Amino acid sequence: MLPRVKWGLITGGAVAILNLCGGVLMGVVNNCLAIVTVTIATIVAGYFCARQEPTEDAVRAGGIAGAIIEGINLISQLIGGILGGLVGTGILASFTPQAKADPASFTQAVGLGISIIVVTTVVVGLILVLGCAGIGALTAKLAMPYVSSIRYNK
Repeated sequence: MLPRVKWGLITGGAVAILNLCGGVLMGVVNNCLAIVTVTIATIVAGYFCARQEPTEDAVRAGGIAGAIIEGINLISQLIGGILGGLVGTGILASFTPQAKADPASFTQAVGLGISIIVVTTVVVGLILVLGCAGIGALTAKLAMPYVSSIRYNK
């Protein structure tokens, strides 16, 4: 397996676990958590790609790893956010007498909460796709070993 795919999947899996846990607990606030975790994961993946890929492919490898991480992030954020919306709405509905009396209002509340979570996740995710590819490529470029291009003639 190529290092770019390996490190993209490893760090993306860690981001997915954090997103699923965070999404169930925080719902829409999970987007803020995802920005931080994805940035850190992309820096780690870009660094290790630069160390394990050939020098000429390191920047492209870091960008590909960043894109893989963001793809996993987007899917796990959607799943975690929807689960968080369902759990949060269910907890709130258990304390609200109107939701018990009128199932239509409960359904509307669930639909509105989930649609807000999905829209914010997709918007943040699309912004992060390019950002993660750029961060991974930049980290790979910075982590590449310095090779002097000056040649001395003897």
